[in-house]
Amino acid sequence: VNVVTPIEEMSKILNSRRDLLKEMHDHQAAELERLTELMEEFKQKHESNVKRVKELEANATKLAERSSAVLTASRSLHPHITDAEAAYFKDLQRYESTCNKWDEKVTQLKKMSTSSCDAMSAGAIQNGEVRCLVDLPTEKIDVCHKMLRGEAQLLKQLEQKVKESIDVVEKISKSMSRGETADTARLRLV
Repeated sequence: VNVVTPIEEMSKILNSRRDLLKEMHDHQAAELERLTELMEEFKQKHESNVKRVKELEANATKLAERSSAVLTASRSLHPHITDAEAAYFKDLQRYESTCNKWDEKVTQLKKMSTSSCDAMSAGAIQNGEVRCLVDLPTEKIDVCHKMLRGEAQLLKQLEQKVKESIDVVEKISKSMSRGETADTARLRLV
């Protein structure tokens, strides 16, 4: 029985598998770095948007106060609302509804960015709290899990074969060291 050939084949398989895993690791590390940069860019944009919303809200408050003062002053002079004033108030109502909608969007974005930032923190990645950086359908995630389980099973089988081969090689080398011929040593193994 030639023991070296299966060991060499297993070695080739393990080396190619190791190369594939290294390539996958390098790709995922590069993807993680790219996503981290995108997250930082998203944080900066989010902060600038929040600042702008605060400025817009402050300006809207000032405009509302001014328009209220102008309206109060004009009512004392003219008891009726003109068409221009009616249009102006409609515009104010439209602006208010738009601002309320933006406020909801900003709150939603803030929640999303906070949860995303927490999920992307280095501690979460090391602790295994982050499962996957790619949004995959459930079916594909199941396929990935099945593939990983299958690979684990194959690796266990190969590990068992390697152990058996090591035992056989050790027995042959012990027999050879006692001065037995290779054929006699093989017969003892059978």
